[in-house]
Amino acid sequence: MAAQSSSTLLLDEAFAAGDERFLAALIESTAARKLKSLADPWYGDSRPFARKMLLRYIDDGGDRPHHRPLVKSLFKLAELNEDDEAMGHFLVAFDRLVKRTVTRASVWDRATRSSVPTVQMRDDKSVPDKVGNRDTRAHRFSQRTRRYLRRRAFRYFRLLAKRDPSRYGAAIRAALARYQDVDLASPSQILDAWGLMHALYWGSPVIDRAPKGIRIAAGRSLAELEPAPFCPESWGGALNGLLELCEKAGSRTVRVFTIGLLERDYAAVLRSVKVARLKGLLRSPHDEVQTFAAKLLRTATGIESLTVDEWLSLLRIDNATALPLLCELVVKH
Repeated sequence: MAAQSSSTLLLDEAFAAGDERFLAALIESTAARKLKSLADPWYGDSRPFARKMLLRYIDDGGDRPHHRPLVKSLFKLAELNEDDEAMGHFLVAFDRLVKRTVTRASVWDRATRSSVPTVQMRDDKSVPDKVGNRDTRAHRFSQRTRRYLRRRAFRYFRLLAKRDPSRYGAAIRAALARYQDVDLASPSQILDAWGLMHALYWGSPVIDRAPKGIRIAAGRSLAELEPAPFCPESWGGALNGLLELCEKAGSRTVRVFTIGLLERDYAAVLRSVKVARLKGLLRSPHDEVQTFAAKLLRTATGIESLTVDEWLSLLRIDNATALPLLCELVVKH
């Protein structure tokens, strides 16, 4: 009890002083009532320190034992205040809460009277489907609550799109840039990213959406996915926003979607994009972005003004696909 009081005191002191040790102390705390009491004053604190700690806390994932009350309170405050930035962080964090695994099984086919092999998505058995208030496992979110939170997070953006497509476009692109490759390293992780899949592939016939999770439609595969975003009009007239997303996106899933959308919907505009706009893309550490930018360089406006040093810098790219294109352009220009 004394240790908990000491920890609570450290939380209060670090928060008041603007000490970044506050976040570490907060994450380690298991005092649920104390944690919940922090929500209103923390969210309402206008200091840059408080905002920075808030977004970093959301990015931690919201799955710490006994942190349920604080996470839910902060989420409700962000939603109530139409906080696009914080809701974007919640969207990414909640997409990581559900973790299914792919398993192979057999189902009985009445027509052929035989067992047919199939692939199924299994829930994480370490997390109960639901818990009562007195259940000893109630210190963490249940499977049902996890599914609800990720749906509720995207619901915020869905309603925003109806009111203001332009604002939705800017907000969802900022959120999409936050997904990391480690979050989407396997097919099951991609399918479990409810908000991301809806934002990028809402209209795709390749996926089936069900309350318990997204599945691949019968006879289809993830490789067949093509851009089919929610609120398509919010992606129109957004060339700079898409190029910025392509440059900043932390996950290959988002980068591939963005490049696909650009090549499909912006082909005419991209034929005369300014070479200055491509420099950041060409310096990207990601092969698919380098290759995309190298192709655009062929017809870019202002390519003739690149200096020898700039060409030599571009030739340092370690990309077997992009490098021959760059060599071809060096010879030409």
